[in-house]
Amino acid sequence: MPNPKIKIEPTSFGLRLEKFTVLSVAVMFGLTIYYYGFLPDNIPHHFNASVEPDAWGGKWVLLVIPIVGLALYYFLKWTSRHPNIGNYPVKITETNAPRQYQLAIRMMQALNLTIQLLLLCILVMMIRTGMGGSTFLIKLVMYGLVAVLFGVLGTYFYKALQKE
Repeated sequence: MPNPKIKIEPTSFGLRLEKFTVLSVAVMFGLTIYYYGFLPDNIPHHFNASVEPDAWGGKWVLLVIPIVGLALYYFLKWTSRHPNIGNYPVKITETNAPRQYQLAIRMMQALNLTIQLLLLCILVMMIRTGMGGSTFLIKLVMYGLVAVLFGVLGTYFYKALQKE
């Protein structure tokens, strides 16, 4: 039996998350366009677990990051607008659907922003490393964002599995 289809009104916090997500995607495109001409022909395009470059290639790879970010943005936005099609850790009923859907929407919005910020950090690391700059602070931010990513997922599952 399919999950109930109900309308969930957007929250002000959700709208703010959405605005910051759009801003992150726009900044990725802006940085790519601005720095593309300044970069050498070969830049790092892969980083190992220690966030050190381990593969270098043409600077055209830089264009992939904002395009992937935009595609992920629209996919995650679409899924957050159709919470009834998702899989849930609990059985969805008419009674718990509003709460479960709101939790899922908030999780998708937070994941979208966090993923866009991670992609932005990767883009900045590619640019900074390609230009010979330091990436220490960006690495710290990336580690923090990975922690936020797992925190968002953990918080969602903790709240979704609680009784109302």
